[in-house]
Amino acid sequence: MSVAERSDSYRSMRSGKVGSHWGLYCRDRERLRLLGWAEHPQTERHINRLVSGDPDTGYIDWALSTFFDSPPDLGLSIGSGSGYLERLIIDHGLAAAMEGVDISTEALSVAVEGRGERTIDYLVRDLNADDLDPGRYDFAVSAAALHHLTNLEHCLEQLHGALKADGLLVIYEYVGPDRFQWDDARMALVNRVYSRLPRRYRFNHLTERTRNRIERKPLAHMIEADPSESVRSSELLPLADLYFETLEARPLGAGLLHPLLEGIIGNFDEDDEVDRAYLDLVLALDEGLTRGGSLPADFIVQVMRRRREPVPGAPLAWEGARKMDIIHRQEEEILELGRRLGEADERNRELAEGVATQQEEIERLREHGHRLLAENEALKSRGPLKYVRFLKARRS
Repeated sequence: MSVAERSDSYRSMRSGKVGSHWGLYCRDRERLRLLGWAEHPQTERHINRLVSGDPDTGYIDWALSTFFDSPPDLGLSIGSGSGYLERLIIDHGLAAAMEGVDISTEALSVAVEGRGERTIDYLVRDLNADDLDPGRYDFAVSAAALHHLTNLEHCLEQLHGALKADGLLVIYEYVGPDRFQWDDARMALVNRVYSRLPRRYRFNHLTERTRNRIERKPLAHMIEADPSESVRSSELLPLADLYFETLEARPLGAGLLHPLLEGIIGNFDEDDEVDRAYLDLVLALDEGLTRGGSLPADFIVQVMRRRREPVPGAPLAWEGARKMDIIHRQEEEILELGRRLGEADERNRELAEGVATQQEEIERLREHGHRLLAENEALKSRGPLKYVRFLKARRS
């Protein structure tokens, strides 16, 4: 297989894996509520307050009602998933019609099922490579979709072209370290807080076990599960700024909340006073550390307006494609290295088990030898053997 053929094969496999991964999550919303730190009603109200000042007003209601005098004609939702956001926009009268695009056919089938009679259309699109119709939309919204794009240059270029003059891009995004590779200082802080949580809060619904501490996810594990996860998240805002100018930015923090609560948020019962109190303390700590500058804001809500022209020197789609090819090769190498390390660990485990078995056998033989020596000494010290030794001594 040539390099180009192998690259195409990996890209196809990768897209299929990403689509299936998110299709599964869209089908199982209840499980997602046990895992996602922002899915809990208490954290949702916390986010709403940080964005709009009102715990009951979400970011999309705030953004569209603030920056449009009347409901716009048509909006675009990228990475639309199960279609929840488009339904909310239509139901709240925030736009006359919506279109949603997603790489996952499974997710879009869920969205179509839930659409009903609403004025929403859906299209399968891979925004790493596919084009959007120029000048079509009044606004576009990304609800945690952009940080899954590898070719950010292509996607941002397409969004810029697809929006009408002065069109808006609204993002609710993770913009922290790529692939959730938080530094040691962050992990130490997270584990100091985690160690003070009662054990009943530590059961992880993703791993289905209770952990004593939180560890960074190995890169190979992340790529194996979902290679699109936060693949270039740290570059998102600088690149977006080349195509769009920021009108409002609302940092959400979550530098502590995300690594701490992911997978365990389902253990906090909103109807339990003690659970609410613990979660309130963690929310307040995260907010205080973020406001004080001790923690970066890993999540942000931002409203941006389309620039008339991209900033001179803005990278072009082909540059993003080149970078995407490099990332894909790196992912293949990391997966291969992870596979080889796994095989080496298995061989080491087998060798260790073999050594342990040999040591047990040696110890058993040693103990058996000690018993035989003891029995021999006992026989020598009594009966006929003792008399024979006496006679031998006399002859000598």
